[in-house]
Amino acid sequence: MIELKNVTKVYDKGTSSETTIFNNFNLKINTGDFISIIGSNGSGKTSLLNCICGNTQLDEGDVIIADKNVTKLKNFQRYRKIGRVYQNPEAGTCPNLTVLENLALADNKGKCFGLKFCINKKRIDFYKEKLAELEMGLEDKLNTKVGSLSGGQKQAIALIMTTLTNIDILILDEHTAALDPKAAEKIMEIT
Repeated sequence: MIELKNVTKVYDKGTSSETTIFNNFNLKINTGDFISIIGSNGSGKTSLLNCICGNTQLDEGDVIIADKNVTKLKNFQRYRKIGRVYQNPEAGTCPNLTVLENLALADNKGKCFGLKFCINKKRIDFYKEKLAELEMGLEDKLNTKVGSLSGGQKQAIALIMTTLTNIDILILDEHTAALDPKAAEKIMEIT
């Protein structure tokens, strides 16, 4: 369950471009719900997601996740149980790392692994199976830097990365908007 209670968020407070995005806003999303948020550009869709995830601090109000007030928690603490795929395919991956390294980092989310190498060689076949499900040939590109892949391939990898760990909430922020129609269709099928 996600609940926003009496949330207020104002950008550029005290300036000529001051914009109130939320004013005493309330929202309750029950466990198991699948919701879509629709609105014009600048209407606050991504701001709402950023408030839930902790990327944007509230001016007033509370964010409750699974009956726990997480308003004061940092975003990395909230992301232990939240998976998010961004509109920009670049945002969910590390472009200078290989596909394998990106998957391994995501697989280790929330775990302490210190300075030791984070790739568990026993998981490579699992990663290949997950990538094969995408039907994009990525299972043969484990050693390819993610930055050299297409937007659709990056977004597919970001979606797999997001779901490698045990999450309670999956947030998709217009995750097909930057893709061509064929790639967008494939990402929606995977979703």
